Amino acid sequence: MPRKKANTASSALPEDLQQLVDDDSQTDLRDPEQFEQEKISLVEAAKLSHAFRLVANSAEGIHVFRHILWLTGFHAPLVTFSAQTGEVNAAASNYNVSKRDVWLEIRKHLPAELLRAIENPLEVTHE
Repeated sequence: MPRKKANTASSALPEDLQQLVDDDSQTDLRDPEQFEQEKISLVEAAKLSHAFRLVANSAEGIHVFRHILWLTGFHAPLVTFSAQTGEVNAAASNYNVSKRDVWLEIRKHLPAELLRAIENPLEVTHE
């Protein structure tokens, strides 16, 4: 059964991302409808990655991402202890992990050089 092409409007993607989206094997044994849903998800992820990169390529975008990094507590300790008992506060620790997970999802969409600029602002680069 031939696959229907998804109407993904993916032509707005950069050529390298479009190639990744279009690179599907004709020997794929998945259900065609499931395949199309996964392809649409891949297109959406590629669009999101492209948008994140566009934002991060400006000084203002770096500033916004650094603020999000701070809000999510990425560099903060994950485990929290009770001041009264000294025991691990599981609820607060879970909260910290959940906040950090937001940044981990965002960082999947950014290339290494932009992540270095955002996460290590004091790192000196030699050109």
